[in-house]
Amino acid sequence: SLLAATFILSLIMFECYHYLVGSTAYEDFLEVDKGIGGMVPLNVNITFPSLQCEDVNLDLMDATGYTQTGMETDLYKNPTDSAGNTMFKGHYNYVPHLFNPDGTPAPYEPRKDPSSSQFCGKCFIESADKSVQHHIDVHHKDACCNSCEAVMAMYDKHKLPRPPKAEVEQCIHEMFKYSTGCNIQGTVYLQKVKGNFHFAPGKTLDDMGIHIGGGGGGHVHMFQRGTPFNVSHTILHMSFGNHTVQRINKRGVKYPLDGWKMVVDPDRMAMVKYFLKIVPTQYQVSNQMSESSYEFSVQEHHVQFDNTVKHLTPGIFFVFDFYPIRIHHNFKRQPLSQFCVRVACLVGGLFVVSGLLDRLLYWLPATVASLKARVRPTPTPAVT
Repeated sequence: SLLAATFILSLIMFECYHYLVGSTAYEDFLEVDKGIGGMVPLNVNITFPSLQCEDVNLDLMDATGYTQTGMETDLYKNPTDSAGNTMFKGHYNYVPHLFNPDGTPAPYEPRKDPSSSQFCGKCFIESADKSVQHHIDVHHKDACCNSCEAVMAMYDKHKLPRPPKAEVEQCIHEMFKYSTGCNIQGTVYLQKVKGNFHFAPGKTLDDMGIHIGGGGGGHVHMFQRGTPFNVSHTILHMSFGNHTVQRINKRGVKYPLDGWKMVVDPDRMAMVKYFLKIVPTQYQVSNQMSESSYEFSVQEHHVQFDNTVKHLTPGIFFVFDFYPIRIHHNFKRQPLSQFCVRVACLVGGLFVVSGLLDRLLYWLPATVASLKARVRPTPTPAVT
């Protein structure tokens, strides 16, 4: 009885664990992707420890002929040291966005855009002192400081201690000049067709009829041969789709390029290609509304070459394509009543089985002893 009770308790704990974890609540199935068109967000965070921000450009091209060069919308560039640590510790007051969080087109605000002639930069960074911050909001709300020197001069004028340049947005371009690396993070919007996006040196010349890395609408990068362009990089994060979607998977949600690091010989250049296969994915948790996102697989290929090679362009190329199928990941935990019935059936069944075993163990020795008694020979009386 003690052994049976221990076994029953162990199985109940096992069932409770699987119910709480939900290991049996996952359901996966495939269907043809019926989605038509639309823009797909690409979330990227990549660090180049050996390239300055002014030397790195992000370009996009796809099979429809859609091309964007020198992309800056929805992207943050932050100078880094040789170890990849970001140098700008302040707050970006404005980065142009294509879309609002709700998917509607975002309005352009030229007074907040540092690249605009109408730019009006803040003269003071946010202060932890509430009285000082209140004074700034009341008396200097409309003041414009469009350079690092102008911000420092405003602090000197009001006899305030100068803030660290690493916290002043207008000083970020000054940091670009003496930094050794660059971190680029943000969101890029792709059309749902085959194409590529890449980080490559110099400026681009469109309509040259030259294709790089697949896709359509080619262009060629022009840069001075012999100029070092070390594409060593660390991909901190890369994903497709809305990053706020709750992603579920029985085997765990994985981002295959997160943490990927490549180091190139300082005396050589390299062309690195990542071939991405993107799969539309639908997630649904219990009775909540299902949400769409994307998962992807990747294959990597690279070649290093000397500065004398002329037919290869150094850079990092991400060649992507979309699968015509959609994966559904559903998570629906069984009702508590069903779980209770399952446990009751388990306990009842074990009680019946343990009773049968108990009777069998009691009956078997008695039967064996009875059989032995029947076949035991009768003793022969002794003859006198």
